[in-house]
Amino acid sequence: RAAQEQLRLTRMATAQQVDDARAAYDAARARMAALDAAVQQVAEVARITALAHDVGDGTQTDYLIAEANLFRARSAFVQARHSVIAARVELARVLGELNRSWLVTSLETLP
Repeated sequence: RAAQEQLRLTRMATAQQVDDARAAYDAARARMAALDAAVQQVAEVARITALAHDVGDGTQTDYLIAEANLFRARSAFVQARHSVIAARVELARVLGELNRSWLVTSLETLP
């Protein structure tokens, strides 16, 4: 009887871990998508600010602020991308899929 109860509790805990991992993965992907859009918008602002500066209509301060904002947005996007990868690895772990083969086939390899 005690063993059955322990098994039930273990299954519930495992299901909760899977739900939490899926939610974290979905949230990380949504954040990355939002930040991708933000990077595109900030890049356009930086481009327009650079053009304005080039024709003498904008200040160097405005240009530098726009460039700094672009670097911050890109940094946030890279952090979000890392969060997606970490969340996906965690999901694979709780699903029991995480092994060397999964890593080789699921993650991008860079030169």
